[in-house]
Amino acid sequence: MAIIGFSFIDLFNGESLKLWSFIVPISLIIVGIFLMKKSRNSVPIGEAYKTGMIYRGFKGKI
Repeated sequence: MAIIGFSFIDLFNGESLKLWSFIVPISLIIVGIFLMKKSRNSVPIGEAYKTGMIYRGFKGKI
């Protein structure tokens, strides 16, 4: 967690602009946006069992 904090400080401080100080915050922002969008579209496990999605999904694999 400290590495993430220091990377943001380095990014906005401007004294030591290293490559990882650009990569880490930008990649975390992208991953956060992706996870937020994915969690909005996901169905809770209880609802998936009710509709039979999980059963139909694993039926052919077992």
